[in-house]
Amino acid sequence: MGWLADKASALIDGLKKAVNFIYDNLRKAVKWIFEQAKKLALAAIELAQKLLSP
Repeated sequence: MGWLADKASALIDGLKKAVNFIYDNLRKAVKWIFEQAKKLALAAIELAQKLLSP
């Protein structure tokens, strides 16, 4: 029975590592997307200000 518990524990550890890896990369991707959206919004505001100023 000990070897089964060891295998289960190793499997759970592997799953935790996989989930953490996926989560970290998703978080980085979402952060990057928000940064790009922020840059785009700031550029649009700047363009609008240039167009509206005399």
